Amino acid sequence: MKKLTVVFFANTSELHILNKAILYARDNELCDRVIVAHVYNRQSNPNDYQDIPNRLKENLTVLDHVYPKMKVDLLLINTTAEFCPQLVKYLSNELAIQTSFMFIRCPGENFPFNIGEFDGIRTIMK
Repeated sequence: MKKLTVVFFANTSELHILNKAILYARDNELCDRVIVAHVYNRQSNPNDYQDIPNRLKENLTVLDHVYPKMKVDLLLINTTAEFCPQLVKYLSNELAIQTSFMFIRCPGENFPFNIGEFDGIRTIMK
């Protein structure tokens, strides 16, 4: 079977959370690549990196070395839009990856969308 790429939307750089996402993909999907995507807004000041979690790139580099059979890539998405169903659908089309191969952490109470609006995106870990 052909190996797949999956996408994990991350809003944190916490190593244990990123590791759980990689482990989930490794253990539950027939994939050899994980794209960790982070959506942020840097429109007002292009030199302001505050919206990107500290150490995200470094932690993903560590995980890429820890799991040599799995390619771990970072995708930073600078947009004026928030993380929303339309953005996920757009990214699905651009990357040619079905939304059923995309994951987020279980959203919190203040998440403004119903998970069903994301057309098959999966939630992993609490």
